[in-house]
Amino acid sequence: FYLADVIISKGGSYLCTENTSLRQTFSLLRMLYPFMLAKRYKKKIVIFSQSLGPVEGKVNEWLFEKALSNIDCVFLRESLCLNKYKIVENLCKNVSCKVIPDSAFFLKSEKSEKNLLDIDISKYNIGYTIVDHDFKYIDDEIEKSKKRENYMQSIRESIKYFIDNFDAIIHIFPQVSVDISHTGHN
Repeated sequence: FYLADVIISKGGSYLCTENTSLRQTFSLLRMLYPFMLAKRYKKKIVIFSQSLGPVEGKVNEWLFEKALSNIDCVFLRESLCLNKYKIVENLCKNVSCKVIPDSAFFLKSEKSEKNLLDIDISKYNIGYTIVDHDFKYIDDEIEKSKKRENYMQSIRESIKYFIDNFDAIIHIFPQVSVDISHTGHN
C-alpha cells in the first residue's frame, strides 16, 4: 500500500449507511479505512465510478467527511448522489468532482475492440443491474416473500413504463455471474 503512487477506489455503492445503528457505523468505518490509510501515507486518492451516500447520523457523517477530506478527485457514476445527498454535495465543493457513466457498462472485450454492449444512440437506453435478492436478513418468510415480489414487480413496472413511454431499449445485467456466489447475489 505504501509503495503505490495513487489509490483508486472502484466499487459499487458501499460508502453509505442505511441507518444510525452501530452495525452500520462499523460497516462504514471498515469501508473508509483504506481512505484513512492512504491519507496516512499521503497518497493521492481517486474515487472512480462509484455511488456515494446516503449517510445517516451525525457520527457517520463525521466519519465520512473526515475520511474523505483531502481526496484528490471523485468520479460519481450518477448525478443522483450529488443532487440528493447534502454530504456528497459538500464533499464535491471541496474536491474535483465529475459525473461519468458506470465504467462496467463501457468495458471492451479483451478479444475485440468492439464494446461488449451495443447501444443504439438514437434510442433511449436503460441499464438494469438485477440481483437475485433473497433478503437474507429478514427472518419472517412471509415478509421475505412480500419483499421479493415487490422487488420483481418494481422492476417489471419500471421496464414497462420505459418501453411504453420512451420506446426504450432495456439492457439487463446480473449483479454477479459466478456459480460459487451465495444465494442473493448470483
